[in-house]
Amino acid sequence: VKVLGYQSAFAQVGRWEAYLGSLQATRATMGPNMSNVAGSILTGDFFDDRKNRYNPVKAKEVGGVEIMVAKDGREGKGAIRGGMGHAYNVMGETLYYMTPSSVVRTFFYNGEGFARYLNRNLDSLDSVLKGVTDLKTVGVSMNEINNAYNTLSGNQLDFYIKNVLGKLSKSKTISPEDMLKVEKLLKRSNTYKNLTHAFSAPFRIQNMLNKKFSDAFKRGRVRVAKMLLKNARLRDLLLKTGGTKLLGKWVTGGGIRLLVKSLVTAAAGAIGLVGTPLASFLVAVGTWIVTDLLMKMVKQAFIMMKYVVMGMLVIIALLVLQATDSVAKFNQRNYSYSNVIPGDVITCAEYTEDPISGADMPPLDPSDPNYTTQCVGGETIQDIYDRVARSMGLSTKLALVTCLIDSSGESSPGHSMCASITWGWCYSAGSIYCDAGKISGASCSTLERLFTHELVHQIQGGNAGYIYGTILREWGADYLSANGGSYLFRTPDGCMRATQVPVPSSCSPSLLQSIARSEAAAYETDCRRYLSNFLISKFCY
Repeated sequence: VKVLGYQSAFAQVGRWEAYLGSLQATRATMGPNMSNVAGSILTGDFFDDRKNRYNPVKAKEVGGVEIMVAKDGREGKGAIRGGMGHAYNVMGETLYYMTPSSVVRTFFYNGEGFARYLNRNLDSLDSVLKGVTDLKTVGVSMNEINNAYNTLSGNQLDFYIKNVLGKLSKSKTISPEDMLKVEKLLKRSNTYKNLTHAFSAPFRIQNMLNKKFSDAFKRGRVRVAKMLLKNARLRDLLLKTGGTKLLGKWVTGGGIRLLVKSLVTAAAGAIGLVGTPLASFLVAVGTWIVTDLLMKMVKQAFIMMKYVVMGMLVIIALLVLQATDSVAKFNQRNYSYSNVIPGDVITCAEYTEDPISGADMPPLDPSDPNYTTQCVGGETIQDIYDRVARSMGLSTKLALVTCLIDSSGESSPGHSMCASITWGWCYSAGSIYCDAGKISGASCSTLERLFTHELVHQIQGGNAGYIYGTILREWGADYLSANGGSYLFRTPDGCMRATQVPVPSSCSPSLLQSIARSEAAAYETDCRRYLSNFLISKFCY
């Protein structure tokens, strides 16, 4: 009972000590009589839990970076409660993004200011979607949307947004007004995510380098641990004394101290000290002494490494200077005409141009006698589409839209989707939108392949198309539709259609079809990686 009473008393003393410590840290930050509040805000100490008990903000990951957002009125040991607390925290968040540190981080490190606006847009989107009762039925969740804005960017995020809008268009409980709000919020959030991605390049490069070094060091620690455990006597001592757990922690997280402590613990076991009152004291002292010596040795090693690196840089500089003549000869051979006067034409007598045979393309001139609403085979465009959609097990609707053709051959404003198909024939979104003027008069085979191409995009959207990238999705749609999109891909071997792309033996027909459908299981395969590297662009001129 006495022991328990003492423990309780000491625990209470510990809690009061922590409380007074946090108040002292807050006082040190704010200054006597709160005289340094402005200074602590400018330095950032005001927003550090360790230095300010009444810190109004907390960290949150948004757009792939860490930002500061206002705490809930109930969060934190020194939280100010109620409406006043909420107002205090919101004001604190605003102050944080006005500090020089945050401005520098926004424009020169991680883009956190743009990520803050992204967070606000996503919160607004969450509020709108809470009124949609059949989100799960149409396959949309706010958690998935937040995750997409954390991990995706560029074309992948564009495709994901189109996929979400397509799914929401099938909802029976979302009003047209809310659908318009959702579309605006998603697109505005996309803008903020792209800005965050652009301005967070230094942060992303730092993370990439940290991961590479961390992985390399971890592999080194694994090799050291294996070497130590090869010694049977040392391995037995580590097992008996619990040193293997410390060694495992060192392998996982690093730190010279953990490695030293595991070895010192094993040494204490060897002389029979483990389990005695003196053991923990001696292990702690031994660990401190050995760690200190090792750190001094490491410091000297780094100094030597610095001079080695400087010497290597000098050698590289000398090699570059010696290679100047070779570089000049290379430029003369490969870029001889880089300074030719504009307007002059330099030709090579050995160069010939071979025409590339394309797919059967419909006429674009309304005066053409074949410009009709009937397919050559007697079926209407809708008949052809319905037949293809049924064969693929899809119910996506076809929407024929009217786009005006001006004298330059460009589409003038007409239907709202015309801007998306100004250079093409069709566009896959919530429906398959096609320019009626462009596809009228096409042959049955052309329409079949074209509709197959567009409907494959619907399948990709339902799978993992958003991680595959635009080029690979267009290749997949063309591969499964016998070049129905008529894309000519640029590759290291020249221009070629989707079905002409050479593939290694690792790309079986079934795997190629899985990749073409953007299936998640096929993404981490050598075949997918090969195609991603081989296909440089979906356009080849």
